[in-house]
Amino acid sequence: MTICAAERGAWIELAVEDHGPGIDPADAERVFEPFFRSRHARARADGGAGLGLALALRGVREHGGELIVDTTFTGGARFVISLPRAPDGASPRRRTVRRTPGYDQAAK
Repeated sequence: MTICAAERGAWIELAVEDHGPGIDPADAERVFEPFFRSRHARARADGGAGLGLALALRGVREHGGELIVDTTFTGGARFVISLPRAPDGASPRRRTVRRTPGYDQAAK
């Protein structure tokens, strides 16, 4: 697994790459849906519930960012989180997050 971070103008970008089988292109649009598990994940006895990426996307969006999935040149999965950077001299501030019921908003 490789993790790297970079500043891209007003954004901070965090990329996480694995060296596994990657994401099937047919599944790429669905991996952020709650309870979705790819064919590879369903085949494993120790697979999760399919909530991790949906919750990650929701958390990133609650902070004004975006989360995308891509494929590495070796075929593994690459997830990129982009978050807005605080202006120079500004201190991070807490904000109140309005919660919406259900998980269906996480995939939007």
